[in-house]
Amino acid sequence: MQAPFVVLDSSLVEKVDELKREISEIKKLIVNFTPQERPTRRLRLPEVLDRMGISKTTWWDGIKAGRYPAGLKDRGVRVWREDEIDELIRMD
Repeated sequence: MQAPFVVLDSSLVEKVDELKREISEIKKLIVNFTPQERPTRRLRLPEVLDRMGISKTTWWDGIKAGRYPAGLKDRGVRVWREDEIDELIRMD
């Protein structure tokens, strides 16, 4: 007994190929997906100095020398990202 011969419309074959490509792209997105992290806290100078265990003068000298991040202004107050400070501590 012979297998039945099925004739497929070429547009149907093209659509199936397109869907396979889309599925492949979606799989890549899923594999590369990283959940969004919570926004990092912003630290004011006293907490930065406490965590780093250094003086204010040493901190500002380190910024001038490029060893420490300059931070950013948030509503007129200089702050530093917690993750950047944590990274500095890990590097020491």
